[in-house]
Amino acid sequence: MCFEILGFDIMFDSKCKPYLLEVNHSPSFSCDSPLDEKIKGELIKDTIRLLGLSKKRKAMYRKNIQMHLDQRIMNGKFIRLPQNMKEQFRKEFDEVRQQFEL
Repeated sequence: MCFEILGFDIMFDSKCKPYLLEVNHSPSFSCDSPLDEKIKGELIKDTIRLLGLSKKRKAMYRKNIQMHLDQRIMNGKFIRLPQNMKEQFRKEFDEVRQQFEL
């Protein structure tokens, strides 16, 4: 999976009609005001939630990486993540994405 966070610069006229000024492929995450901090903070939280990141998944990832390293040290071969775990992660991710989109 691959994604990119884009920055949209939009201007509103006196009738609240939006005008797209530009789209930034590498937006700034520096915060100059409390509103800026709130908006960008929520964006990052939503992105992490959409990706399905959690402490449990982080711990499993670290454990899996350590298993790979240990196995490689012992005999030079990698251990693949079992298919049922891949399916479980995919299912969890799809559920989080579906809830987010709703």
